[in-house]
Amino acid sequence: TGVQTCALPIYNTGYDSNTGANSVGSDDLLAAINALDAVYLASEKCAWVMNQATLATILGTVNKQGGLVYPIDRDVDGNLLLLDFPVRISPSMPAIMTGNKPIVLADLSRFVVREVAGGMALGVFQERQPESGQVYYRGTWRAQSALVQTDNSPADPSPAVYIQNA
Repeated sequence: TGVQTCALPIYNTGYDSNTGANSVGSDDLLAAINALDAVYLASEKCAWVMNQATLATILGTVNKQGGLVYPIDRDVDGNLLLLDFPVRISPSMPAIMTGNKPIVLADLSRFVVREVAGGMALGVFQERQPESGQVYYRGTWRAQSALVQTDNSPADPSPAVYIQNA
């Protein structure tokens, strides 16, 4: 497993039967925190981004005595915290697996979304379960997103780092 920004890879060999290809450990999470510029770490919008299965795997990590490694903490708004940073669930993030980038630590105030004009639509499908009166709704939203960064120079470090499985 390794942590990467625009140009800063940090690698971890994994522990016991786990390898960097199928695990994320404390060293990886701490390396991500260490790799992100302090200005972005101090942002109120700095957060982890991962899918639900990755979060469950991390929160389920146990120590040699069988206790949880990471306490299940919440902030005042009820958001889950991991190493004192909020966790944002993104179903589109990849799973922990060889070559994947399952976790991002980022200043999400630098994350912008552009909605496509007229890109929101809601469809109603009454034929789904007509005998029971159930109606099926489907909503779609066309948008693009990106992290804002002026350039890749050391004077303007990346607002995000990611953990990549080996």
